[in-house]
Amino acid sequence: MAQKQLIKTPWLIAGQFMNNIGMSFIWPLTTIYMHNVLGKSLTETGIVLMLNSVANVLASTIGGRIFDRGNPYHLLLMGITLNGLANFALIFFHGWPWYPMLLVVTGFASGWLNTMFNALAASVPRDKVRRTFTLMYLAANLGVVFGTMLVGIVYSMGMALLFSMTTSLFVIFLIIALFEYNVDSSNVTGVDPRQGQDVHLPRANFHIVWTFFISLFIIWLLYDTVGQQFIRLHDEFGDAAAELQFSMDNQRGLTSPYSEYFKFAGESD
Repeated sequence: MAQKQLIKTPWLIAGQFMNNIGMSFIWPLTTIYMHNVLGKSLTETGIVLMLNSVANVLASTIGGRIFDRGNPYHLLLMGITLNGLANFALIFFHGWPWYPMLLVVTGFASGWLNTMFNALAASVPRDKVRRTFTLMYLAANLGVVFGTMLVGIVYSMGMALLFSMTTSLFVIFLIIALFEYNVDSSNVTGVDPRQGQDVHLPRANFHIVWTFFISLFIIWLLYDTVGQQFIRLHDEFGDAAAELQFSMDNQRGLTSPYSEYFKFAGESD
C-alpha cells in the first residue's frame, strides 16, 4: 500500500465517528448489565468502571508520549486491532469475570485511539486545525448519540449480537485505516521530546487549564453518581429509567468538546 503525504480530514472524521459509536455500544449499559444480569453490587460495578477509566487515562498518557517517537500508522493499527479483538472475545465471554476484564482492555484501546486521533488532527496544516478539531468532535458526539440510541434496541436481542456488531465495526475501521491512514510519518510526528526545548506555560494559561480540569472532574463525579442511582430507579420503574439514563448519556456526548480548548489554552499569548 502506497504511503500518502497527509491523512484527509474526511477520513479522520469517519474514524472518530466509528470509534465512538463502537465504544458507546458498551459503556452505557455496563451498570445495568452487571447489576441486573451478572448480579453484582453497585460497588463492584463502580470499581469496574473506575478501572476502565484508569486504563483509558493510562493509554492516553502512554500514547501521547510515544506518538512522536514511533510510527503513528502502526500505533493506530495497534489500537484498532486491540479494540476489535477485545470486542470479538466479548461475543463469547461476556460473563463474570471476563466481562470486566475485557471492559478494561476496551477502555485502554479507546484511550489509545482517542489520543492518536487528536495527535493526527493536530498535524494538519495550521490554517485547518480548528476546523478539523471542530468536525472531529462533532463526529465523536454524533457517534455517542447514535451508539447510545441503538444500544437499547440491540441489547434486548442479546449481548452476543451487540458485540458482533461492534466487532464488525472495528473490522471495517481497520480496513479503512490500512488504506487511508498510511502516511509518511515525517509529515505527522512533531519534534521528538528528547530533542525539544522546555517551554514554560504562562501562569494565566496554567490557571485556566487547571480550573477547567478540576471543574470537569467535579462535573463527571456528580454525573456518574447520579447515573448509579438509575439502577435503583430501574429496579422500581423498569425501562423508563434506563431510557432516561441513555438520554443523559447523549447529552453528555453533546456537551464535552473540551480537548480543543485545552490545545489552544496551552499556547503562549
